[in-house]
Order: sequence, then structure tokens, then C-alpha cells
Amino acid sequence: NDDCCYIGGFPRDNGDFSIFSYAAYKHLEQTSPEFEHLAAVQGNYSWHSVRYGSAPAFTQRSEYVSGNYLETLGVQTYLGRALTPSDDVDGAEPVLVLSYDAWQSQFGGSPSVIGSTLYVEQHPVTIVGVMPPGFYGDRIQERSPQSWMPLATQPIISGETGTLMHHGDTAWLYLLGRV
Repeated sequence: NDDCCYIGGFPRDNGDFSIFSYAAYKHLEQTSPEFEHLAAVQGNYSWHSVRYGSAPAFTQRSEYVSGNYLETLGVQTYLGRALTPSDDVDGAEPVLVLSYDAWQSQFGGSPSVIGSTLYVEQHPVTIVGVMPPGFYGDRIQERSPQSWMPLATQPIISGETGTLMHHGDTAWLYLLGRV
């Protein structure tokens, strides 16, 4: 069954939990000691208009994830640093990590992108890392994400009226746990 991407609540008709609201994720993260890590990832990626330097804007597939997402998966960056829980709090400077493929195709594989600014929907976001070749996220999809941003960045990019973060009844996150 297709259980992606935005539904009004849970569980599904068959009793399974599929995707969760941000509030439900935070509740489970705080009350589930059996998990060493509990991470969240957007049910589907977002398309964003991005601009780098003086180059024309282009479209990039991004995915919002919790700050501990990469740590939960046990994945190290190829270049720069990974997203961290401190990146995923209100007031944190917006950051992202690029896929290796996006780094090669959109940025010419230049190491100088680390620490530089990418404008995502006209909002400045700092590129902090590049994921290793062959990392496509937690799922095999027809089109994998080209970048990952902390969940706390979603209201900045989408605006407060378009954010999913503060709608307790909107389920939009998959949860990944490490026991």
C-alpha cells in the first residue's frame, strides 16, 4: 500500500502506524527509552528553487530530516560535517548537506561549497557537508533527495503559514529507530 505522504492522522485502516505528525514524533522521542535514537524523515521530498552564487536558479529535491537522522543511520559525510541535533532547534542557522550526485552535477565537485551559502526559496542556507557516493537516504526511490535539511528549517523555507511543524494533526514524517 502507498502510505506516503500527508494524511490526516493515524493509525491506518489496517491498524498500522505509517507516518506521524511532528508532535507525535517529539512525544515518542522523549518517551521511548528503548530507542538509542529515534529519527524522523519527511514522507516525501520537496522541490525547492535554489540559487548558488551568480548562477541562475535551479530546482533541487530536498528532504527534511531530524538532526540525528544521519547519526541514527550510522552514516558519515564524504566532505564537511553531518547534520546534528543542534541544527534542528528553533533559532538555529539553516544548514543542509548535499548528496554526492548533486555535489558533482550541480556544484562541479568543488570542495569550496562547504561553508558557502545556497539560497533555498530565497532564504540563505549554509552547505555544511556532502554525503558519500551511493547514499540516497533511508529509502530507495525513483528520485532520491539531492539535499537534506533539519526539520526546524521547514518553517523558515515554507513560511509559518505553509509549515507542517506546528500542525499536530498533520502526519508527514516517517520514524526510524535504533534500538
